[in-house]
Amino acid sequence: MPTYSPRTSAGFTAATVLVCVALAAALATAWSNVEAPQPLPVSPPAVALLAPASLALADPITRTSGREIRREHAVHVVVLDPEGRPLQRPWRLALRSVGHDPLDKDYGAGSEDVRVDLPPGTWTFAPEAEDLAARPVEVEIGVTPIEVELRFHRAAQVLGSVRDENGDPVRGLPLGLRDFDGHFVARASSDAWGAFRFEHVPAGPYELLAGCDAAPLWPTRHLEIHAGSQVLETLRTPALRESKLSVVTEDGRPVAGASVEGTGRRGGGFTGSTGADGTFVAQFLPAGRYRIVASRDDLGVGEGRLEVGPETPSSAAILLRQ
Repeated sequence: MPTYSPRTSAGFTAATVLVCVALAAALATAWSNVEAPQPLPVSPPAVALLAPASLALADPITRTSGREIRREHAVHVVVLDPEGRPLQRPWRLALRSVGHDPLDKDYGAGSEDVRVDLPPGTWTFAPEAEDLAARPVEVEIGVTPIEVELRFHRAAQVLGSVRDENGDPVRGLPLGLRDFDGHFVARASSDAWGAFRFEHVPAGPYELLAGCDAAPLWPTRHLEIHAGSQVLETLRTPALRESKLSVVTEDGRPVAGASVEGTGRRGGGFTGSTGADGTFVAQFLPAGRYRIVASRDDLGVGEGRLEVGPETPSSAAILLRQ
């Protein structure tokens, strides 16, 4: 039987390694002679020039802000002049929605057909243009494409004045023109002489409200506004008072930043929040009884009653309880 020395074993191992290396080289040469498959040509993505009228547009846009991801959807907006033709002048669009930041967009002449990308929700489109007026349009933004038509009209200017039952001018009274879809198209407040002015009002029927939106003074007045300048008959109100309201905790501490709402039985009301001293001054209140609700998230809710007399000053304190 042959015997193997360590030297003989080492030589055998070296030979084995050389054989393996030779086989690997031969295989590599063989593979190099096989033609590699050529990649399929890839054409650059086609860029579609989106004509505004086609806004097939349903593809939502995804925008990121930090960790927040929201999807926006296209809205096709067409703007017409008083004759029903595309508006050929600069204009402005105010976009408002609860839960979203307000957006204001300015457009130049010739941009009467545009695309706006908005996140889902209920949005109010309020267009503006010099010497013209337009009604705001409320739009529900969802997953389907939407087209919005905004129509400008010849603007009206509405002038008026407000006096109380004693003939005295009412100063600082908030007033608004509301259409019968529930939208305010113009707001104003009376000056030291009781005069007020609404600018850029679209012609049409409106309701004139004075005081708090949620509880206006009675009676409201129905108006038919025409293009041009229009002077209203003097608006008469009852004698109006103001009252000081205090909001406190159960241990008597004043509550700053509490929301306060009040509603009168015969019209009139107020909304606001308390100042650093825990008080709020309710204005433009006709005589009568008012129900008051005050609240702050961390301190609870409280209710109270306020009696406003024709002459004497009035006040009330509301206690918050969890």
